[in-house]
Amino acid sequence: MTKYAQDPGNLTSIGTKFAAILDQHETEELSVGLTNLSPLLVYASPSDVFQFAHVFVQKSIGTDWPVIATIDPSVHDTSTVQQFVPLFDDVIETRRTDNGDQEYRIRKPEHTEWETF
Repeated sequence: MTKYAQDPGNLTSIGTKFAAILDQHETEELSVGLTNLSPLLVYASPSDVFQFAHVFVQKSIGTDWPVIATIDPSVHDTSTVQQFVPLFDDVIETRRTDNGDQEYRIRKPEHTEWETF
């Protein structure tokens, strides 16, 4: 099931849609994808998006739904990206090398070296 928000600046509307999904499916085993935090950061302050993401993640954890979220670090300063790291148990970075390969590394819980995938 996919729900799309009409306006990425309206965090309340996004939260309301998510709350409706929680109410309808709270007994099911689901996963949540919050892709992508970057557009939200264009329309709302980092602190507002952090608060929204924090509540979003906590409500998901409360129903045992794992959450996957993405953010594009190339369009935000390091401190903005870093402030979201504590919300998640695991953090994986990806990149494309100059020769076109895709690589990943784990940043949290333990830092690993870049590996091709």
